[in-house]
Amino acid sequence: MRRIQVMIAVAALLMYADKMVAGTEVVTLSGEWRGVAPDETVMSYTFEEPDKVVWRVEEEGFRQAFPDGLTAKYVIRKGEPFMEIDMYDFEHPNFEGIRFLGILEIVDDLTFKMEGTPSHEGDRPETFSEEAIVFTVVAE
Repeated sequence: MRRIQVMIAVAALLMYADKMVAGTEVVTLSGEWRGVAPDETVMSYTFEEPDKVVWRVEEEGFRQAFPDGLTAKYVIRKGEPFMEIDMYDFEHPNFEGIRFLGILEIVDDLTFKMEGTPSHEGDRPETFSEEAIVFTVVAE
């Protein structure tokens, strides 16, 4: 059963969306993905619908401020050498006008690596650093 769920998650990860963003091919993700930051903070992203993501951080202040997570829209564009991921239109006024500008690389069938910067703090990374987080699919 777990194998079937994993195969479905992988298929969703690699499935291309039936849309274009400014002539660029886009990718969608599905399900919950969890990773641990270099400072040991656990975070997850739950990708829902074609363009909705919920960000959760297992840290007391974040859980108090966003008990249901922080919801945003997202887009992943195919690129070289890495895919680009943007998260935007966060459903909280403190994040109005801010975009998360990231890079993403599929590591294997169950894992991707991601690193990014909020738009008010700098530009999209060009390569991965020691701050990159590896996310693994969470089986249902």
